[in-house]
Amino acid sequence: CGCSLPVDVVRTKVPSDIYGDCHLVNSKKRPRFQIRISKAVPQDVAYDILVHEWAHCLAWNVGNKNVTDHSYGKKAGSVLGCRSHAETTTTD
Repeated sequence: CGCSLPVDVVRTKVPSDIYGDCHLVNSKKRPRFQIRISKAVPQDVAYDILVHEWAHCLAWNVGNKNVTDHSYGKKAGSVLGCRSHAETTTTD
């Protein structure tokens, strides 16, 4: 996938103020990224959120402290063809 770790994607209940998020699961047995997408959003919105959150997985290099949320810039969103962070209202 081009990511430094495997990525799990789940449609689940998330806090009401977000549509999705991405975080690192620090497990000695199986470290990985996990993308959570709200079950409450329509499928077409879920795809946009997935693209946005997947970009985090691609940008985050485990152990690289120079990479932070959205440090890849707005240009990445347009290259990936996804809506801007503000439009999707995801948290990271």
